[in-house]
Amino acid sequence: MCSVLIELTDITLSGKQVAASSVPPFVLDPVLSEEALSTEGLWMINMIKCWLDEEWMALEVHGPLSRAAGEAYRRLRQEGQNDASALVLDLVAQLQGHDFQDSFTNEYEVANKVVELLMLRQGCAVCCASPADLSAIERYQGKLAAKDAEL
Repeated sequence: MCSVLIELTDITLSGKQVAASSVPPFVLDPVLSEEALSTEGLWMINMIKCWLDEEWMALEVHGPLSRAAGEAYRRLRQEGQNDASALVLDLVAQLQGHDFQDSFTNEYEVANKVVELLMLRQGCAVCCASPADLSAIERYQGKLAAKDAEL
Protein backbone atom coordinates (compact mmCIF):
# COMPACT_ATOMS: atom_id res chain seq x y z
CA MET A 1 0.00 0.00 0.00
CA CYS A 2 1.31 3.39 -0.97
CA SER A 3 0.38 6.61 0.74
CA VAL A 4 1.23 10.05 -0.52
CA LEU A 5 1.18 13.20 1.52
CA ILE A 6 0.51 16.34 -0.45
CA GLU A 7 1.22 19.47 1.52
CA LEU A 8 -0.94 22.43 0.60
CA THR A 9 0.95 25.67 0.33
CA ASP A 10 -0.14 29.26 0.08
CA ILE A 11 -1.02 30.43 -3.42
CA THR A 12 -1.40 33.75 -5.20
CA LEU A 13 -4.83 34.60 -6.61
CA SER A 14 -5.37 37.86 -8.46
CA GLY A 15 -2.13 39.21 -7.03
CA LYS A 16 -3.08 38.43 -3.42
CA GLN A 17 -1.43 35.82 -1.21
CA VAL A 18 -4.07 33.31 -0.05
CA ALA A 19 -3.66 30.46 2.41
CA ALA A 20 -4.39 27.22 0.55
CA SER A 21 -6.66 26.09 3.37
CA SER A 22 -8.87 29.16 2.85
CA VAL A 23 -9.67 28.39 -0.81
CA PRO A 24 -13.25 27.13 -0.61
CA PRO A 25 -14.39 24.11 -2.61
CA PHE A 26 -16.70 24.77 -5.51
CA VAL A 27 -20.13 23.31 -4.89
CA LEU A 28 -22.57 23.03 -7.76
CA ASP A 29 -26.14 24.18 -7.38
CA PRO A 30 -28.28 21.17 -6.47
CA VAL A 31 -30.50 19.63 -9.14
CA LEU A 32 -34.03 20.10 -7.85
CA SER A 33 -36.09 17.61 -9.86
CA GLU A 34 -35.87 14.56 -12.08
CA GLU A 35 -36.95 16.70 -15.04
CA ALA A 36 -34.21 19.25 -14.31
CA LEU A 37 -31.68 16.44 -14.03
CA SER A 38 -32.75 15.02 -17.42
CA THR A 39 -32.51 18.47 -19.00
CA GLU A 40 -29.08 19.05 -17.47
CA GLY A 41 -27.85 15.62 -18.59
CA LEU A 42 -28.97 16.32 -22.16
CA TRP A 43 -27.32 19.77 -21.99
CA MET A 44 -24.07 18.12 -20.91
CA ILE A 45 -24.17 15.49 -23.68
CA ASN A 46 -24.66 18.21 -26.29
CA MET A 47 -22.03 20.53 -24.82
CA ILE A 48 -19.38 17.79 -24.63
CA LYS A 49 -20.12 16.75 -28.22
CA CYS A 50 -19.91 20.38 -29.35
CA TRP A 51 -16.61 20.84 -27.51
CA LEU A 52 -15.11 17.63 -28.95
CA ASP A 53 -16.20 18.46 -32.51
CA GLU A 54 -14.94 22.05 -32.31
CA GLU A 55 -11.75 21.36 -30.36
CA TRP A 56 -10.51 18.71 -32.78
CA MET A 57 -12.79 17.73 -35.65
CA ALA A 58 -16.13 16.01 -35.92
CA LEU A 59 -15.62 12.28 -35.37
CA GLU A 60 -18.16 9.49 -35.07
CA VAL A 61 -16.69 8.47 -31.71
CA HIS A 62 -17.70 11.84 -30.19
CA GLY A 63 -21.37 10.81 -30.02
CA PRO A 64 -20.87 7.73 -27.83
CA LEU A 65 -18.16 9.48 -25.82
CA SER A 66 -20.37 12.49 -25.06
CA ARG A 67 -23.30 10.21 -24.18
CA ALA A 68 -21.07 8.25 -21.79
CA ALA A 69 -19.92 11.49 -20.13
CA GLY A 70 -23.45 12.89 -19.93
CA GLU A 71 -24.91 9.69 -18.51
CA ALA A 72 -22.11 9.37 -15.95
CA TYR A 73 -22.64 13.01 -14.98
CA ARG A 74 -26.39 12.44 -14.62
CA ARG A 75 -25.89 9.34 -12.43
CA LEU A 76 -23.43 11.12 -10.15
CA ARG A 77 -25.65 14.16 -9.74
CA GLN A 78 -28.64 11.88 -9.09
CA GLU A 79 -26.59 10.31 -6.28
CA GLY A 80 -26.16 13.80 -4.81
CA GLN A 81 -22.65 14.62 -5.97
CA ASN A 82 -22.41 18.43 -5.85
CA ASP A 83 -18.71 18.96 -5.04
CA ALA A 84 -16.87 19.87 -8.26
CA SER A 85 -13.54 18.29 -7.28
CA ALA A 86 -15.15 15.01 -6.29
CA LEU A 87 -17.27 15.11 -9.45
CA VAL A 88 -14.14 15.30 -11.63
CA LEU A 89 -12.59 12.30 -9.91
CA ASP A 90 -15.81 10.28 -10.00
CA LEU A 91 -16.30 11.07 -13.69
CA VAL A 92 -12.76 9.94 -14.46
CA ALA A 93 -13.44 6.66 -12.67
CA GLN A 94 -16.70 6.10 -14.56
CA LEU A 95 -15.18 7.02 -17.93
CA GLN A 96 -12.15 4.75 -17.59
CA GLY A 97 -14.09 1.87 -19.13
CA HIS A 98 -14.85 3.94 -22.25
CA ASP A 99 -12.75 3.42 -25.39
CA PHE A 100 -10.90 6.67 -26.16
CA GLN A 101 -8.60 5.08 -28.75
CA ASP A 102 -10.22 6.76 -31.78
CA SER A 103 -10.49 10.18 -30.14
CA PHE A 104 -7.94 12.89 -29.46
CA THR A 105 -8.81 13.07 -25.78
CA ASN A 106 -9.04 11.01 -22.61
CA GLU A 107 -11.23 10.60 -19.53
CA TYR A 108 -9.33 13.27 -17.59
CA GLU A 109 -9.84 15.97 -20.20
CA VAL A 110 -13.52 15.10 -20.58
CA ALA A 111 -14.17 15.07 -16.81
CA ASN A 112 -12.39 18.40 -16.40
CA LYS A 113 -14.38 19.89 -19.29
CA VAL A 114 -17.68 18.74 -17.75
CA VAL A 115 -16.96 20.62 -14.53
CA GLU A 116 -15.48 23.60 -16.37
CA LEU A 117 -18.67 23.93 -18.43
CA LEU A 118 -20.82 23.70 -15.31
CA MET A 119 -18.77 26.38 -13.59
CA LEU A 120 -18.99 28.66 -16.64
CA ARG A 121 -22.74 28.08 -16.79
CA GLN A 122 -23.01 29.15 -13.14
CA GLY A 123 -21.10 32.35 -13.93
CA CYS A 124 -17.74 31.44 -12.42
CA ALA A 125 -14.44 32.70 -13.78
CA VAL A 126 -12.56 29.62 -14.95
CA CYS A 127 -8.84 30.02 -15.49
CA CYS A 128 -8.44 27.65 -18.42
CA ALA A 129 -11.67 28.37 -20.29
CA SER A 130 -11.48 29.84 -23.75
CA PRO A 131 -13.80 32.31 -25.45
CA ALA A 132 -14.84 29.36 -27.63
CA ASP A 133 -16.23 27.60 -24.54
CA LEU A 134 -18.36 30.61 -23.66
CA SER A 135 -19.59 31.09 -27.21
CA ALA A 136 -20.47 27.37 -27.46
CA ILE A 137 -22.63 27.68 -24.36
CA GLU A 138 -24.27 30.83 -25.74
CA ARG A 139 -24.93 29.17 -29.12
CA TYR A 140 -26.45 26.10 -27.51
CA GLN A 141 -28.60 28.22 -25.18
CA GLY A 142 -29.70 30.22 -28.24
CA LYS A 143 -30.74 27.04 -30.05
CA LEU A 144 -32.76 25.94 -27.03
CA ALA A 145 -34.45 29.34 -26.79
CA ALA A 146 -35.32 29.28 -30.49
CA LYS A 147 -36.76 25.79 -30.17
CA ASP A 148 -38.87 26.88 -27.17
CA ALA A 149 -40.11 29.91 -29.13
CA GLU A 150 -41.36 27.59 -31.89
CA LEU A 151 -43.60 25.70 -29.45
